[in-house]
Amino acid sequence: MTKYFSDCTTIEELKKAYRKECMRLHPDLNGKATEEEFKKMNEEYKNTLKRLGNAKNFSNADNEEAPFDWTKDKFAEIIQKIVLFDGMKIEIIGEWIWCFDSFAYRNELKELGFWFSGSKKAWIFSGTQKSRSRGRYTLNQLRDIHGSHVVETSARKRIG
Repeated sequence: MTKYFSDCTTIEELKKAYRKECMRLHPDLNGKATEEEFKKMNEEYKNTLKRLGNAKNFSNADNEEAPFDWTKDKFAEIIQKIVLFDGMKIEIIGEWIWCFDSFAYRNELKELGFWFSGSKKAWIFSGTQKSRSRGRYTLNQLRDIHGSHVVETSARKRIG
């Protein structure tokens, strides 16, 4: 049961409550607070953040958005095209499409708007241009934070 963040239903609410609890429970800021209680609060924050993130409850305080839907718009179109690429592993991590073992299809992926991540050895599609941020997370950390789903591929039907 949550002790510190039971009323939080969005990630924004959770972050706001976390900052407030940090000020209240940090041993350096409050002489009565203990380090053990601060660690418990931090652990609860991580668990609640993971739960809200995996539920795809991405919203902000003013404008609550619906969970991300992969069946609409360009993403469904992209997945329908690449699912026929034989021998390639397709994984949806958060709101990104990741293609592994995809060297043979690199030109097709680039035309569709994917970019290559050398550190992750994968082609990535997010619907936007490549960001210039450094990858701070491993693939397993990204899977834990955002959730993951492997897309089953269809073998290409060969003519002749």
